[in-house]
Amino acid sequence: MPAQAKADANAPAKFRQMDSERVHNGVTQKGVQVLQPLRFFVPEDAMKVVDVLRPAVEARLADIKASSDRPVVTVYDATMGQQDLIDPANFAIMKRYVPMLLTGTTLPNPKILSCKDHRAAMLYVGSAYGFWSQAFVSARGNKGKMKDWSALQGTRLRWLVSYLCKVIYRTPFARTPEVTILKTIFYKVNNMSLPTRKPSSSSVDSEVPSEIVSDVEFDEEDEEIIDDDLEICSVQSEPHGDDGGDLPVTVDVSDDEGEAEAPRHAELSMEVPSADDGMLVDETLDLDANRAADHHSEAMNDVQAMIMEIDTPLQ
Repeated sequence: MPAQAKADANAPAKFRQMDSERVHNGVTQKGVQVLQPLRFFVPEDAMKVVDVLRPAVEARLADIKASSDRPVVTVYDATMGQQDLIDPANFAIMKRYVPMLLTGTTLPNPKILSCKDHRAAMLYVGSAYGFWSQAFVSARGNKGKMKDWSALQGTRLRWLVSYLCKVIYRTPFARTPEVTILKTIFYKVNNMSLPTRKPSSSSVDSEVPSEIVSDVEFDEEDEEIIDDDLEICSVQSEPHGDDGGDLPVTVDVSDDEGEAEAPRHAELSMEVPSADDGMLVDETLDLDANRAADHHSEAMNDVQAMIMEIDTPLQ
């Protein structure tokens, strides 16, 4: 008998419920009235949250009971962040919450169930799945602890849903696959087109193949750029005459647009027979150098004549 009594004390608390309705603020509400392990009313809206939580709780029931905190929602801080959405336990809940309770929701002011409904749903889940033993429920003051637990878990679930709506409204894109999946589900269930990110200019330029540039054919006319406003002159030097004087220089001015005669070099080529092989070779004569040599010889002759006049003794 003592062993049987101990086993009964460690067994999950008994759970009883019945369909009921109540009048709240002049409005008749239908729902479920829980009789054991403690008495409380669960509205129909709160039962929708219970339907969302059932698969996730059943998959983690042993782990939840083994922990003293009994965390259905693994949110441990009042400040929400992306790490709360990508948590495996929270992600499993939100994948069902979005299509079941966020359908027809408009942003940035979504219609989310109240914290009171989420708290009632958490208390119902804890009581129905036997989170507490019969001995725990029978102890004085523990029923208040059960309500405190449901208030904490329900409020954090409500915060998590509100944070997800804020993230979806901020931008349709995400850096993690979990958040991307949640945003995609929200867009699909609300018949919204999923936007696509425009490629940046740098990525578009990097994708241009190099063959496009190499296949471009340039015309030969494009290689020469001639300024039509300039007059191009070509100066042709002629050899000096027999008397050593310079012949007049001829200047050719081209007025035709687009046709310019290249300036000629002041060098002439003469073909003379070679003494070795009898072949014709090109020997370039620098006329400017010949002129300088002739003028130098004349100046030296004048200097020699002046010296001779000075050295000649007077008679």
